[in-house]
Amino acid sequence: MTQAILLSRDNEVFKAEVRNISDAELEAATPGDDVVIDVEYSTLNYKDGLAITGSSWLFLGLIVGMLGYCPLTDWHFNILYKLGRADLPTSYIKYLADRLTGLDIDQTLVDNATLYGFIIALAISLLLNFMEYRKRRLTKEP
Repeated sequence: MTQAILLSRDNEVFKAEVRNISDAELEAATPGDDVVIDVEYSTLNYKDGLAITGSSWLFLGLIVGMLGYCPLTDWHFNILYKLGRADLPTSYIKYLADRLTGLDIDQTLVDNATLYGFIIALAISLLLNFMEYRKRRLTKEP
């Protein structure tokens, strides 16, 4: 069961109701169609993603003794090991890059590209936040 907002129309009158709907009811209401979800607001955004990623790489890395540690990489690799894959690199990004390109990309290159990409995204995020803060501050002053 999924809680859903159901919209219906009787001539020109629209009706909205929140109720639980089963997968079977959803499939019957939208046969062969994809269900589209339009998210207008979320409390989780790119800044949160950068903070979580950076914290994992640094703080969890210090705890487990390996900078750049990510528990999701452990999770993915554990699944791959159980599926019989034993020739995995130390980085999940390298694994994805190799798998998507069919090449054996240098580990150092992948690690550096990942780190520099993160630093650039963090710098852009900080710059945009500073500009937004400054704009708000300037518009509040008389």
